[in-house]
Amino acid sequence: MKRFHYSFIMFFLLFNSYTQAQIGYRVLNVKQNSKDFKPLMYRTSNDSIGTGFGFVNPVDYSSIVFLKEKPVEETTKDWTVEKFRYVEIYDKNTITKLKELLEKRKMLDSTRLYEQTDKLNKVLDTFKIFVIKKNPNILLKNNMMYELIYENEQARLFRAVNPFLKHLYYIQSKKDNIYEGEIYSISVHEQKPFKRTAGRNLSHCPEIVKKIEDGNYFPFRGDEIKKFLDDYGILCDLK
Repeated sequence: MKRFHYSFIMFFLLFNSYTQAQIGYRVLNVKQNSKDFKPLMYRTSNDSIGTGFGFVNPVDYSSIVFLKEKPVEETTKDWTVEKFRYVEIYDKNTITKLKELLEKRKMLDSTRLYEQTDKLNKVLDTFKIFVIKKNPNILLKNNMMYELIYENEQARLFRAVNPFLKHLYYIQSKKDNIYEGEIYSISVHEQKPFKRTAGRNLSHCPEIVKKIEDGNYFPFRGDEIKKFLDDYGILCDLK
């Protein structure tokens, strides 16, 4: 799974495009735009599975705005709010929208963008999101919603579905339950906080901390993300 950086950018560009006006009021509009309802599958806390159309609830990050059938009118009032512990949201037009939005906002050189997204075309269409129990290692009071960015046989790497935490990644051992296991954060926007947060939060794995202090894995994107988590699984005692 090699979605990494672009899937996160895309998720928030799309997410903000239809929630920004609603967030300030902490309430959902009665009428929702039908085009925002994407195909999805979700799992509840009692492991029942639902399929239909919807999007992440912008005023409650542990629920989705949901419809069983795709709406045919321009707007709809027939939606419900459903709690979930895991949701997959599918969007077959992700790559096209990503290119258009990033070029429009001049967030990435277009030539480089096309080189990167062409090879990612087959894997950028699904967002896998988990609600993970509040954790003593994370200074937040409530459960959080995380997108799974990459995983291997030993560990998982997440980013929070929260635009205010966009520079943070979260590591979890696969020996732990994905919904309740411990997670550890690292800040990756600059090398100094990257080293500092690794030294503080990954102290259980001095080998990986040493590699980060030596300048490895930065800038933290693309192949460096994969290399980091693969080394984490090999060098750290996750038993």
